Amino acid sequence: MKSTTAARGYQRKHRIARFKKRDRRRQIATYASSAAPITAALAAAPYKFTSHHFAPRFADCLGITTSPQLKTHFGPWIIATIASPGYEQQAHEFFTTLARYGNVPHARRLLLCVETNADLLAIAAAHDAVAVPLRAVRDVNASIKAALYSIARIAPAANYLCFDSDIFIVEDLRPLMATIEAQPQKIHAALSAATTANDQPNDYFHTARHYYNASQSDAEALLGAQRTEHFARLNSGVFGGSALSLFALDVTLRNHAHQVAAWINTQKSRAADELAFSLAVARLRGVAELPQKWNLQLYAQNVAPIDTEHHTGGNWPRFEFWHADERAAVLHFAAKQGREKLPFFRGLLALDRGD
Repeated sequence: MKSTTAARGYQRKHRIARFKKRDRRRQIATYASSAAPITAALAAAPYKFTSHHFAPRFADCLGITTSPQLKTHFGPWIIATIASPGYEQQAHEFFTTLARYGNVPHARRLLLCVETNADLLAIAAAHDAVAVPLRAVRDVNASIKAALYSIARIAPAANYLCFDSDIFIVEDLRPLMATIEAQPQKIHAALSAATTANDQPNDYFHTARHYYNASQSDAEALLGAQRTEHFARLNSGVFGGSALSLFALDVTLRNHAHQVAAWINTQKSRAADELAFSLAVARLRGVAELPQKWNLQLYAQNVAPIDTEHHTGGNWPRFEFWHADERAAVLHFAAKQGREKLPFFRGLLALDRGD
């Protein structure tokens, strides 16, 4: 018995010694473009950062996905979108229109890849974007956008512009970025487009019932003890802010994660996360409301394209898109009605031609 105990003590001592000699930091690869031009057929070159063995894997504010946290600071601006397998074409067309018309070469591009595959990596490489691998904890649905709500924790930068991937950029984004820089303490987003004549975008309970199929008890449970004087029904397909404001958004959603998870689990709305987003922004004392031109939601709105290609002499079609008396800059093909319009605009801008 004595010799057995001594042998175990000796083995334990040497296990501890070997453990202490280990490098407790490891390399985890995300993917970024290399310096040379890369075609869409090639995978991205590895971009490495370190994480600690004992640090828990980072989860987004709603617990929908997990991801690494990048340590490199990406400078003054990140433009980010998110995609999962099956939505590669959307991501490709978003980045294509961003490069053609957005006029923001100084902004770092990020593609959050839920369940990363080779096609998503190729899209990121072709568009000079960093591909960040995310793993879905729950079913992959529209609520994976929670990773964008936590973007300030995933990738350090000074300011952020976040987009759904079902979006075409058709004008210069620099005025939008200047607006965000002028109010760094606020989340910037546009109101959700009205689908009824009796629209009440600042009425929380009306919004919850009529736009998100919530019952009175669902709405009350999600709201908790919070009052709703700053509430506005927002579309989170386009939003932006400084690192400070987006950290605040992440923390606010985490503080109410239990109520939000219970609401999402009812599965009454495909955009359940968006109601939680609007409520979180209200808790942060309201939104800096963007004009609809920065998020023209084509499920409820229309645009008139005017061909200006002969004025620009560019390598691809150039249009002015007008909604009422305002020139649209961001076309958002949300919901079934919006997706039905997508083929027309894809052909209009000759997106099959590439760059």
